[in-house]
Amino acid sequence: MNPKYLPKTVCRRSRLLVLGIICCVLWLWGMVLLAEDYGVFNRLDVDADPVYSPNNGHRSPLKQNAINKTTVKRFPVLPIVGRAGMSTVAPLVENEVIPNGRNFIVRLAKSLTAFKREYLIVSLVDYGFVDMGLNFIRSAIENLKLRDVLFVICLDVESVKELERHGYWCLLLDLSDVGSPGAADFGSEEYYRKTNVKTWVVLQFLKLGRTILLSDVDVVLFKNPFPYFNCSSCDLHIQMDRELHNSGFVYVRSTDACISLYDKAWRFYLQYHTGHDQAYLNMAIRMMARNKSIAVEALSARRFPCGVYYFENDYRHFYNEPPCHECVMTHNNYMGTTSGKIYRFKENLLWLVDKDGYYSNTATKYLTYENPYDFGKATLELEREALLNAFIVAELTDRILILPSFRCCNCRTKSCDHPKTRCSLLSLFVVKTFDTVFSGRYREHSFLRNSLVPEKTKTGISPLVLFNTTVPDHVDISQYLDDEPSVKASLSLHFQQLTLAQADIRRVLNKYSSYPVIRLHSLYGSFQFDNITDGEGVNLLDKFRSGMQCGYYEQWEISMEEKVFGNFS
Repeated sequence: MNPKYLPKTVCRRSRLLVLGIICCVLWLWGMVLLAEDYGVFNRLDVDADPVYSPNNGHRSPLKQNAINKTTVKRFPVLPIVGRAGMSTVAPLVENEVIPNGRNFIVRLAKSLTAFKREYLIVSLVDYGFVDMGLNFIRSAIENLKLRDVLFVICLDVESVKELERHGYWCLLLDLSDVGSPGAADFGSEEYYRKTNVKTWVVLQFLKLGRTILLSDVDVVLFKNPFPYFNCSSCDLHIQMDRELHNSGFVYVRSTDACISLYDKAWRFYLQYHTGHDQAYLNMAIRMMARNKSIAVEALSARRFPCGVYYFENDYRHFYNEPPCHECVMTHNNYMGTTSGKIYRFKENLLWLVDKDGYYSNTATKYLTYENPYDFGKATLELEREALLNAFIVAELTDRILILPSFRCCNCRTKSCDHPKTRCSLLSLFVVKTFDTVFSGRYREHSFLRNSLVPEKTKTGISPLVLFNTTVPDHVDISQYLDDEPSVKASLSLHFQQLTLAQADIRRVLNKYSSYPVIRLHSLYGSFQFDNITDGEGVNLLDKFRSGMQCGYYEQWEISMEEKVFGNFS
């Protein structure tokens, strides 16, 4: 090659190289934008929260803030949000999801003529969630005198009948032919279907010109929220999770932008149908916000906290304490099962459903005890054994057990937080499994403080009763009992392996039989009960042990965690 042409050749090649680099950069940038819109680089979430990771045991309030800031991880794409243009599932047809949609729209338009206020609170319930719906109406709507703006939509005939039985009206959108009854836990296909129906329902209200506050029924309102939706130029006000918008509490104005937003979210679901409504709503918000075609006001996390902030970060395990004076509401999310949500409400005195006299039955008698001591690494084992003993004693005396508080221990690693820190059942066991064995046999630790419990029960507590039993060889319980001179043992026993017959327990506790509540000091140690069976001849100790499955505070199923993180065992 002639040397005089060399500079031009090198220059031409350099230009091509630079052009190639620019094209690669633009291509990568386009892929990043596509990922943001369609979830290609999705992160496992709770209610589509990108910084969620399943709770590996209890997290103390001191550790929680650090965890929120440091456990942001990216994970492989899961079928929570489908890949844009890469979905392996056929799109749904609207009639498959909402078979009676047109008929519902006609009935909805007619029903709305009876509601004269400029805004409405709209909530959806089905029979599996009807108790949660009743709790929402009683604890939030009636307390704040907002019943005249509440518009409830029932997804099956059974929930219509149940609400009517309690004096509440709802409009039927019957989906029983295309779904399954019962509460749908997070992550199930039924959960995805039911949550996305909310998107379609909101869209119909907006098309009919109505401004609404869509609220999930696992929400508690402490104050009237409407004065806080004060951005007049905004299309919608929406609660925030850790980072993403929460689709379960959103004030939506009937604007062209909001109609377009919910139409996009609904079409995303029909196209991919592998995620819940919050994932698709956030995709639509990102697309429209980038084009500045919608104005979104994110509600203050201090006034409108999600579940992880209100219950976990602020450490509200019992009694709804410490009080939050500036909170307008909270959302009972970041909880994997319906049974876990209900239990958390109960422990925080936010549950007002007295089903079958759960709180008010004056004929029911109770047994309670405490876990007053810390035994270091042996604490978890001793408290679990004490709980087993307590259920047997309650069974023998025909009483219902009021649970104690527990040390905050990780059921898998056997590690515990600071000895003074106390937690509820949620931090130790899987409540859903627990209920398969113990449903009807126990009450939450906060039970006696609930406003629905009769005063006769609250004040009818026996003197303190103490059973001294054995504990593992490496723990000397006597050193602790010596610090409690005021506690008088009703039955004094030596620290040795022993057998307690059913008759012995009944004889000791019989003198307190007139008290609605028998209060035991503690039940540490290994009672060697006589063979005790249930009505079907099954050994009660074995049966009760089967209900004590190790779990995490947020109650996510192990299968979901292992799918992402691998097997920890």
